[in-house]
Amino acid sequence: MIPSRKLKFFFALFFVCSFLAQCQGQTKKNNSVLTNDTIASNSTDSSNSTNSSNSTDSSNSTAITNNTNNTNITNTGNGTGINNTANNNSAINATNSTVAQIGLLGTSYNECVAFMSLVQCTECLTLNNVTFTAKYPYGQNQDYEEISCPEYTQITCPDGIMRSTCSWRRYLSFKCIREFNTTGTKASFEIRTNSLPNYCYQPSQKQPLGSQDAVNYYGFSGKFNPPLTYYNPSLEIEIRDAGNKLSKVNYFNQQITKQVDYDNNLCNTQWARDSILRENKYKSINYNSFVGRSFKNSSGVLVRVENSTWGPSLNFAQYQNLNYLELKSSNQVVGVALNGVFIFSGNSIYGYDAFFPKQYGTNSFPKKIETDQCLGTTSESNTYRYHMFSPCIFEIALRDTPSLCVNSSSCSADVRNHSVSHVPSQKRTQTPIGIAKDGRLIYGPYRKDGKLWQPCDVDICNGVIFQDLNYGYVATMFHPYTVGCYGPGNAPQNFLASCSSNARKCLGKNSIYLSITYSLIALLTFASAIFI
Repeated sequence: MIPSRKLKFFFALFFVCSFLAQCQGQTKKNNSVLTNDTIASNSTDSSNSTNSSNSTDSSNSTAITNNTNNTNITNTGNGTGINNTANNNSAINATNSTVAQIGLLGTSYNECVAFMSLVQCTECLTLNNVTFTAKYPYGQNQDYEEISCPEYTQITCPDGIMRSTCSWRRYLSFKCIREFNTTGTKASFEIRTNSLPNYCYQPSQKQPLGSQDAVNYYGFSGKFNPPLTYYNPSLEIEIRDAGNKLSKVNYFNQQITKQVDYDNNLCNTQWARDSILRENKYKSINYNSFVGRSFKNSSGVLVRVENSTWGPSLNFAQYQNLNYLELKSSNQVVGVALNGVFIFSGNSIYGYDAFFPKQYGTNSFPKKIETDQCLGTTSESNTYRYHMFSPCIFEIALRDTPSLCVNSSSCSADVRNHSVSHVPSQKRTQTPIGIAKDGRLIYGPYRKDGKLWQPCDVDICNGVIFQDLNYGYVATMFHPYTVGCYGPGNAPQNFLASCSSNARKCLGKNSIYLSITYSLIALLTFASAIFI
C-alpha cells in the first residue's frame, strides 16, 4: 500500500526532527579556539591530574561558573608562613608541593600571605597588627635578584652594551597589610616591580636599559582580591533576597549591549588607564600607583625614593638619569605576573589583537607583535611584558635558553598551543598566576577540572564568578587573553572583538536553538516541496 503524501510528510518530519536532535546532542557547547584535545602531543609534560567530578559545566551560556568545591587552599594560618628570620627563603617561598595546592583564594590577610608564597618576590613584606616583617631572599637588605645569562650571541644587554653575557637586577616587592577596621580581617596589598624577568629573555628591539647599582620600579596598591559585592555592599543583601540567583540581579560593573561599545572596550589599547580606577565607583578599593628608585646610599643603607605620580609627565631625570624603564604611563598595564613581569592588555600598540590581528573599520594594516619563546616582548618603552599567558611564569626548561618565537618551531606554529604545552602537570589546575590592577587575582589557563577555560566560561572582562561571590580573572587562549576590563561584566553572545581573528566566541544554548530552528524551517520547507 502506497502511503499518502501527508503520511510521507509526517515520515519526513519525523526524520528531520530525529536528525536535528542527534545534531544537537553532538553540538559543542563552547566554540573554543583551543581545547585540551588540541594540545600538541609533544608537550613538555602532557600528563593531567584532573578531577572530573568537579568539572565546570561549560554548557552554561552565562558568565557565571559556580565551582562550589573550589576550596583547595593551603592556609598558612595567622601569618605563620612569615617569620622574623632574615634571609629565610622557605618562610616566604613555599615548597613546590605546597604551592601546587593553592587554588582559589579569598580576601583575608592569611590568603594574601598565601598568595605571596607564590609571588617570586625579591622583597617580601607583611604588616600584621603592629608586627612588620621584611624578607630579602637574595641577601641581607638586598631587595633585588642578580640575573646572569651567558647564552646570548652578542645582543644589547640591559646596561646598553653589546655582549654575549648579560646580567641585570630584577626587583619585585610584594606587601600584605592586615586591616583591623574591617570585618573578617581583610587585607590590602602593595606591589612594586621593574618588570625584568627572572630568566634569560630575548629582546627583539628596544631592550630595557639599566644600572648595576640601582633600579627604577613601578607599582600599585589597593584592597586585596575584593569580592563581587565590594563596590556595592547592598548588593549582597539583594542577591540573597533573590535566592542567590545572580541572574535576577544587576551585578555588572561593565555591561555592554552594542558592538561599537564592545570594540571601544575590548580593542582599546589603553582601556586600563589609571583614571578609570580613580573614578568614584572604584573609590572603595583604595587604588594608588607610584614610581620610584631603590638604591643603597654611600653608607650601604637601602634607600627608596618614590613619586606618587605615574603618568605621561613623569621625568626620570630626577633619579640621576636612570631611565632604563621608559614606560611613561601605566595605561596598558592590566596586572603583574608572579615573577614580576607586567601583564599588558591583549592589544598591541598597533591597535589590534597582539597575536591574531584583524583588519576592521579604518584600521586596515593589521600587524602582530614579535615576542621571545616565553611570549614576552620589548617592542616599545624599553619594558619587558606579556600580552597573554606565559608558561615561563613557572620554573620550566624553556627559560634556560633565550630564543625569539620566530626561531622556535612550536612557538612560531601557534603561540596558544606553545603557551599551554609547556605548563607543568601539577599546574594544570586552577592556580593564581598574577594580580590585576584592581586587586583581583588572575588565574592560569586551566580550570579546577584540568581543562582549559572556554569562551562560555568567562564574561567580557575574561572574569569568572566563583563560590561565595568571589570574582577573578583567568588566562584564556582567546582574546583578550587575561584581563579585558574591570569586571564583573555581562557575557553577550552576539558580539565579537573586531580587532581579533581569535576573539571570544560563545555559542551558548540560545545560538544552538536558533541554529536548530532555522535548520528545521529550511528542512521542513524542503520536505513540504517534495511530499505535499
